[in-house]
Amino acid sequence: MTTVALNFSQATLDALAAQRAAAPIAPTLGQVFNQVVQAGYDFAANHYYYSDILLEAPEGWLTYPDGAYQYFYGMTKTGTTSGAITATRLEDYAPDAYRLTYDGQLKFGYTTTPANGTVLTNEGGAITGVTLESRLAASDARYDKVFGNTATTLKGALSTLDTVQFNSTVTSIDTMAENVLASTRITGSVTASGNTVDVGLGTSSATVSGTITSLVQTYVDGSTFTISSPLAATGALVLDDRILTDSTYFSGNDTISATLPASVTGLTSPYSANGGDGNDRLTITGAGSMLSANGGNGNDTIVLGDHGHTVYGGAGMDTAIFSGTRAAYTVAASTSAAGNSTVTLNGGAGDTLSGIERIQFDNAYVALDITGNAGQAYRLYQAAFHRTPDADGLGYWIKQMDNGMRLEEMALYFSSSAEFQSLYGVHPTNVELVTNFYRNALHREADAAGRAYWLDVVDRGLVTATDMLAYFSESAENQAAVQPVIITGIEYTPYG
Repeated sequence: MTTVALNFSQATLDALAAQRAAAPIAPTLGQVFNQVVQAGYDFAANHYYYSDILLEAPEGWLTYPDGAYQYFYGMTKTGTTSGAITATRLEDYAPDAYRLTYDGQLKFGYTTTPANGTVLTNEGGAITGVTLESRLAASDARYDKVFGNTATTLKGALSTLDTVQFNSTVTSIDTMAENVLASTRITGSVTASGNTVDVGLGTSSATVSGTITSLVQTYVDGSTFTISSPLAATGALVLDDRILTDSTYFSGNDTISATLPASVTGLTSPYSANGGDGNDRLTITGAGSMLSANGGNGNDTIVLGDHGHTVYGGAGMDTAIFSGTRAAYTVAASTSAAGNSTVTLNGGAGDTLSGIERIQFDNAYVALDITGNAGQAYRLYQAAFHRTPDADGLGYWIKQMDNGMRLEEMALYFSSSAEFQSLYGVHPTNVELVTNFYRNALHREADAAGRAYWLDVVDRGLVTATDMLAYFSESAENQAAVQPVIITGIEYTPYG
């Protein structure tokens, strides 16, 4: 089960809209690793010949003609003209571009000759953290005019400074920006691997696998977006609220809430809370028609914090929850193929429901599936007992049908009841059954042709009395007669 919560202010929405207009591609987990590898490859490829060098413990450095430098912290050194160097931190700085910092136990070999000077070679070690900071000028075309420069730190058991392959297991990723975005923290166990040269050149991407256990994104004004519980880590995993558009990541019994300002401005496309597969609970508040919910497959519950939304239940038995009494709302149900219904707060905004079978108010439950389980249970009550169903009994039988009971099974229970026997007799004849089914179910006397037909099939044993009750209940004539009574939904008392 995954829990997702989005709570954005208008200021954050405005900033995100501006940032995404300039950079519409959502950041992904694969891109995080690609950018770190590309920065490391770029520095090595473009800074082969140094201008000056000093390698003396506890710190050392190399400078380059373009103003770049490498700095070693916590350094030890063995030998005079050749030997080994270790460092607890290595900082690579490319002017007006980025700073790349490696933390851990870094190992290098060195050799000094009159002809070649000092040559460093990577000899492995262990990296526990890497930080990539953009250091772009505001006039640079690559500079994010909204977020500004950013810094991303990866921690875990990371690859050594191998120039051929990288293979890292990351347990946390932290990102912050100069503006708007206060922080993003991702935790889990994520493996990233690939060919350093290919990823560095941008001809391939890091291969990413593992599990994300949490994502917490905080903006400077207090807006938040959080995900908890496991998500499959892939290179395509989106690392901000746009992940909500991909329901494949939410295939369990998920809890998703989205809260936006009551009246939003500037949104070019609506937000949607998407549940995907599973029995989900979705809560939406604010933004009116610019915020919707889609339960997907499963028996979903959608809570409406306010109104003006569109709710899609999807496959399964879905319930919409409204705050307030039944009398505070007007329900207008539709029998069209689309099956849309509207629930309008009296004097307020309305919500459009599609594929929603049940509504829960503070003091009442209403079934909208008038052609489904609730409608069949209601019509069978009316046909069998010649009365309006009581709310408790109806709730019980709706529950049984929701659990898989067939209409014919329910009809058998009804025909065996004391109420049925009181109305039809303990051992009614076929003539009595046919006559009374017409009177009680269809509220009229039998026509000659219909009477003859039913007497013939029941006399010959082609149908049972129970079958006949089910047929009368679901006949087009009975459905048409009952429809005006239940068109706005059927009130019932839930069982269990």
